[in-house]
Amino acid sequence: DEETLDLLEELTAVRAEYARGEQVLTASLSQTLDGPATRSLLARRGQMREERLNDRAGAAEDLRRLHELSPSDEGVSDRLGRLYELLGDYSGMVHLYEDQILRGRDQNKRGELARKVARLWQDRLRDPRESAAAWRRVLRLNSGDDEAKTGLARAKDEMHGNHAMEAATEAESERLRLAGAARLTAAAETRTASTERLSALPREAAPAAKSVGPASVGSEYAQQEAATDNPPDSASDPVPHGTEFGDAERFSQTEQLDMAAELGLEVTAVPLESLGSAVTGGAERLSEPGAPSTLLREVDDELPTIRPQAAVEAEPRRASSRPAGKKRRKKKRQGRN
Repeated sequence: DEETLDLLEELTAVRAEYARGEQVLTASLSQTLDGPATRSLLARRGQMREERLNDRAGAAEDLRRLHELSPSDEGVSDRLGRLYELLGDYSGMVHLYEDQILRGRDQNKRGELARKVARLWQDRLRDPRESAAAWRRVLRLNSGDDEAKTGLARAKDEMHGNHAMEAATEAESERLRLAGAARLTAAAETRTASTERLSALPREAAPAAKSVGPASVGSEYAQQEAATDNPPDSASDPVPHGTEFGDAERFSQTEQLDMAAELGLEVTAVPLESLGSAVTGGAERLSEPGAPSTLLREVDDELPTIRPQAAVEAEPRRASSRPAGKKRRKKKRQGRN
């Protein structure tokens, strides 16, 4: 009740615990459903916030709710309008005055409130369209109001000025857009002309690149094969083509071994298919005066080793002049004994 709320305010003032008093009032509001009690709590809390806690925004919120519950209370409306002005909340003031105009019945008071709304739109919110609408309403309430006529003319001028500025801005934007499009078109035409001039110039014949494909490889291989089959007849060739030594395929493997023995050569690890070429290729070279004492030839991975007889005899293990069969028989007899 009111007595309890008065005691609460006195106790809060004595102990200077206004924040705690506000909490008590807030808790009471959350539990109260009665209209008169709610209005009393909102009024007391709004006054405490405004005067003791310096919370103008909170006080304005409490007074707004209180104005909704008691729209005819002029004291609440005046306090709320004063707080909106201190807070700089001109939109809130406009809404408060519009609500009072709609609820009011006094024509003069409604006209005064409409004048306040028009001044707010003109001087504070600076919206010429809303200002013109507000001044027209004032003229409807009082057609002979000179301030309303002046305000309406000013609002119209500002609206025309704004339209002119908007039109100028749009024209400038369109000019910039067209200029950009023209620059892009000119750049594209320049690129096209440059491309056409370059394509009109005579092109230099590119040097023929050497082919390294399978055809060239095959042709080179065919040339090497032809050169191998038909070697040039020159003095540097130790075995002339067409002689009995050059035509190794005419001799059997046994005959080729005998020929190697007659020439005084020792052949070791010789593939039979390459023996003929080894004998025919090295026979004349070894028989020339001044030939080296040791000659090693390598053909692929298994090549015959051809050495003169003198080099063979100079080794620690001397080759016996006896036939291989006699040596085996001698070793066999020694094994029996």
